[in-house]
Amino acid sequence: MSVIKIDGDIGRWGAVSSQYIKEQLDAKSGDITIEINSPGGSVMEGISIFNAIRAYDKGSVEVVITGLAASMSSYIALAGDSIKAYDNAVYMIHNASIISWGDARQLRKDADHVESLTKLLIKEYIAKTSKDEKAMKKLLDDETYFYGEDILANGFCDEIIDSGKEDDPMTAKALAVESVKACISNYKANITDDENEQVAAMLNDTLRVNSASAQIENKPKGESMSKKTYTDVEVQALTDEHAEALRTSTDNAVAKERERVSGIIALGASAEFTAKAIDDGQSVGDAAIALLKLRDAQMKQNKTDFEAGAQELDGLDESEEDETLDADAKAKKEAEEALDKTFGGN
Repeated sequence: MSVIKIDGDIGRWGAVSSQYIKEQLDAKSGDITIEINSPGGSVMEGISIFNAIRAYDKGSVEVVITGLAASMSSYIALAGDSIKAYDNAVYMIHNASIISWGDARQLRKDADHVESLTKLLIKEYIAKTSKDEKAMKKLLDDETYFYGEDILANGFCDEIIDSGKEDDPMTAKALAVESVKACISNYKANITDDENEQVAAMLNDTLRVNSASAQIENKPKGESMSKKTYTDVEVQALTDEHAEALRTSTDNAVAKERERVSGIIALGASAEFTAKAIDDGQSVGDAAIALLKLRDAQMKQNKTDFEAGAQELDGLDESEEDETLDADAKAKKEAEEALDKTFGGN
């Protein structure tokens, strides 16, 4: 069986790039084994590698975790038809992360992207382990490390390979943590300005691919569950078969969107606020909370401005008060002073 190694940081700057893996896959035929020992790396490159492995249709793909499968490499491992791990290997999962810079709008945009990426990871982890979404989200939030048999016990692999060694789990996890830290440092030092935009574009493509391949769930029991057995004709046939369900799903989505937009408009906020809340995909509840916070901030600012103005008035001396009089009052006062000066001595 042909072997492809994913050993080291994942990225165009690292030891393993998506281009390298694609070239390796193109050169192979028949069943292959992919050995993984990687702390992770670029989100974009990791997704690209995952998709390339999933698209391999010249034989089965066996993934073997020989040392560390962390971050994006833990996601890549799920692309295989079967997954094995050595009894002294470490498997780590956490929320997706990217490097972001820009104003509030750009940060919100990037935050939406990274949340979508995390949902993408969770979907694959759940599909492999059958854990519920809440439990899986907790594991990612906690940045969880699994060692040896724990990988199998939690459903992330199908088989444990005896290494013939007796390593200390705590030491193995500690080394894994340091490897991940070093990988993150390398990633920050080599990230390109356009990577986030490329991630967003690739995310859209990946979601479309997964949407089509999700038809596998309709495969009759007893038949192969490999995505690679589905041709374009079969996917189209399944789509046609469930056309009514798809239309109903679409209609429901449209109705919910109308309800969301109507609810945001009903809040009675400014046109600018309303348009932004709709464009950002906020729920009515989130928009209402944001509006309350905005109005509270405006009230506090108005109070601050009023108090500042009052203090400024209190601090005026007599000459400054004179300057605040309008033109008619000043003229009147000057006339009175002139009369006093003229007749005051008599």
